[in-house]
Amino acid sequence: MERRKDDRRLRRHEKLTTALLVKISIWAISLVVIASAITFLTTYSNARERVIHLLQQDLSPTLERNQALFKRIESNANILAEEFLSQYQLMKSNESTNEWFNQWYQETSPGVFRLKPAFNRGYRLMGTTLNR
Repeated sequence: MERRKDDRRLRRHEKLTTALLVKISIWAISLVVIASAITFLTTYSNARERVIHLLQQDLSPTLERNQALFKRIESNANILAEEFLSQYQLMKSNESTNEWFNQWYQETSPGVFRLKPAFNRGYRLMGTTLNR
């Protein structure tokens, strides 16, 4: 009988020890997971900001060069447009240019001029030159 009581006490004691150990383990693991998550989030945000800053520093000279290039291209486009318009005005007043245009193009519908079908097959007018 005595032995039986001792066995019961041991089992109860083992159950209590095991339960306490499990609770402590769960709390410890929870604390480690929470601390790891907080550390990860702060480290991640700091690293992200650092990478963004470095990329901005690396790209800044390239962006400045590209801006300068596009400004030059835009100014060249303006010069080209002005030159085109002046040449167009000169050619528009030239009669031989108008004759040449009428030989090559036809009005297919109101306001629409297209290359004549004969030229689509490789036909070439001999002796037609564009004089300025």
